[in-house]
Amino acid sequence: MYRFLLFIILCLVSSVYGNPKITFLPNESVPKEIVLENDSLLVKVKLGRYVYFKSFKDKISNIEFIDPEKPAPVVKLNSQWHLLQVGFNIWQVMQLNKGDKKGVQIELRSDYLENPYHLFIQLALSDLQELDLDIWIEHRADPELHDMRYTTRPVLLTGLSFLKYLRPKHSEDPYVIFKNGLTHFHNDLDDVGMFFLRQADAPTFPTVVSYPGLNAGILLNKLETNLNWSFASAQEALSFMQATPLSPGDSFKIFKGTMRPFQGNWHTAFYWWKNWIRDQLNLENYYRPGHQEYRKKVVGNFTMAFDHEFYDPVNNQYRLIDFLARGKREFGGYDFILFWHGYPRLGVDPRDEWAMYDGLPGGVEGLKKLVEDANKENVWIFLSYNPWDVIGNRGDLNMAQADIMAKTGANGTYLDIMRGATGEFRKIFDEINPDIVFSSENRPPFEGLPYSTGSQEDHEYIMETPRIDLMKFVLPEHCVSNTERMARDRTKQIRNSIFNLVGFTVWEDIFGEINRYSWDERIMITRYNKMAHDHMDAYLSLDPVPLIPTRPIGKSLGDNIFLNAWQANPKTYDHPYPPDAEPEFSGLYVNMFRTKEKILYSLFHEEHYNVDRFHDNRIIGRLFEVDLPENWHLVNIWDGLPAQIMKKDNKKWAYTAIELPDPTCVFVAMPELLSVKKQVDGWKISAPSQPDGQLQLVGMDTERRPIHDLITPVSEGLLVKPGQVEANVNGYVMVQLIVEGVTKDVQVIRIDP
Repeated sequence: MYRFLLFIILCLVSSVYGNPKITFLPNESVPKEIVLENDSLLVKVKLGRYVYFKSFKDKISNIEFIDPEKPAPVVKLNSQWHLLQVGFNIWQVMQLNKGDKKGVQIELRSDYLENPYHLFIQLALSDLQELDLDIWIEHRADPELHDMRYTTRPVLLTGLSFLKYLRPKHSEDPYVIFKNGLTHFHNDLDDVGMFFLRQADAPTFPTVVSYPGLNAGILLNKLETNLNWSFASAQEALSFMQATPLSPGDSFKIFKGTMRPFQGNWHTAFYWWKNWIRDQLNLENYYRPGHQEYRKKVVGNFTMAFDHEFYDPVNNQYRLIDFLARGKREFGGYDFILFWHGYPRLGVDPRDEWAMYDGLPGGVEGLKKLVEDANKENVWIFLSYNPWDVIGNRGDLNMAQADIMAKTGANGTYLDIMRGATGEFRKIFDEINPDIVFSSENRPPFEGLPYSTGSQEDHEYIMETPRIDLMKFVLPEHCVSNTERMARDRTKQIRNSIFNLVGFTVWEDIFGEINRYSWDERIMITRYNKMAHDHMDAYLSLDPVPLIPTRPIGKSLGDNIFLNAWQANPKTYDHPYPPDAEPEFSGLYVNMFRTKEKILYSLFHEEHYNVDRFHDNRIIGRLFEVDLPENWHLVNIWDGLPAQIMKKDNKKWAYTAIELPDPTCVFVAMPELLSVKKQVDGWKISAPSQPDGQLQLVGMDTERRPIHDLITPVSEGLLVKPGQVEANVNGYVMVQLIVEGVTKDVQVIRIDP
């Protein structure tokens, strides 16, 4: 179903309808109504003291979003001075045609001389199903014409309110996605947030007004505004006014952007915006072989050059192999090392960061050998670049960094403070090695995304859980790696990585301050590291879906973005959980990462630690809706537990008879290729339809880390015996079918009853 919906969505997004035209009623000389229309959209504008939308009709679905009895004022103005409220009674309309767009400009001004404000509204249609809006106001006070005491005294209030009126007849309250600060929220600030970029001028997710009962809605995509585009609530996003300090001669942009209807739930708006974002970016650097390999790097370490776990001070040499072995033991292994050689030593003497490479073990040649040795272990080395270092008075710092990259063969450059690379920066490094990648400190600006193909994210407010990282879902090719240097509790950041399927950078030596990870944090990272590599095909999915529907009953939050208020009165808590019992729980969020042969579902239960023993609100039973082929099955690979597909209400549901023991969980769905047969001496595992590959037995140690015992060719089969490998606390082990490094099927076997 999801693939079918995506096909429909993409068809709608890419459809061209044509034939825009404009009609003036009763005539063009003195219009009182303007009609803008193409094959897919009808917009009627009424002129009077203000400008109103009289109609906004999706001609494809035949949904009219405006009640003719309640026209929608296009803009809100209030001068806070009663004499200046007179007007706007004079308007002038002119037709504007540019390229394939046909539109109008409406200029309104007051017939009261002391009102100096001129309001301009431009509306245009092309052959797309969207309306262009450009609204601004000018302060045209003239000392020779106006009484400046009146015209300069008030503070103008401006805002937009038409979204409040875009409500089809007989529709329920809308479901709204709105921006608050750097985060976009679903309906209210207590719901899941979505984050993309932190720069003020970066594209923001549209304001979405959805009517689930109609399976339709409106999205408003902001391109430019001088208003503070941040709202305290969904209602404020639909209708708001803000103080606008406007002096004589000033111009103020109220809004420039597009408004379009959509059919479907809010995911339709998401896919439109995803394509709109991607169409503005040149993504060729993401398809270089070097970056394709970079995408497979899941867990790394932010490493100080002279950290004694990495450096042997007695023999003045690197401890690379021991360091990687410790990383394997405690975090599941490192895929990259972010090598930091300068600060805080930088500045103690006249050497700059490039001169300091000579002071490393073996100098530059020693660093080159370190890179070579690490690459042999399939571990990348990033060298840090600190463009704030001007100690050496070098003329071209970019060339200095490119030179050390050339001499050492390092795989990537970490751009400290430098938020994003540029095209010129990329060209310099291309002359050395076009497969060198750039990772920015925190998110690059929008214009830097084509060049900084990775980023390290260490802002706690961004990595709250649940928090949707839109970068993963809009530009999944970009390598995000979460980290945390200051906090003593990193569980939120780790869970955020698991929930969004992004990377993680371990950072324990913070420029000399040691901030160790707790054992439970190490265990979580180890489990995630193993899982991500086992299911690298899904980790690299180019078609992830945020917040897939679950099944709310009672309080419905619009598009069913998370499960809320199941009504139930279970009669027993016996295991297995009775299929007809439905717990009353809230705050389950699910993301989907899909390929043609596999789907990963990442879950987060916000209320896990608030389960009430006297009220069954455990995460157990039916969890979320799935649409899977008949020969596919589900497994809880995070906990190594069975999961089932339940059919009910003409739908398929992910079902678990065992309560999820952790707020974080990952399910996998895939074709059932493995055969498990009970024998006297154990369980015989085979893959009848798979001639090649390996069978791998996975247990879980007392610290709940995955452990591996036996790997055999598929042709030989695998016999699993009790006690052969340690089972998890529920008595289960996992068996994986691996073909060319990719897990093709997983089965769980209860070997310890």
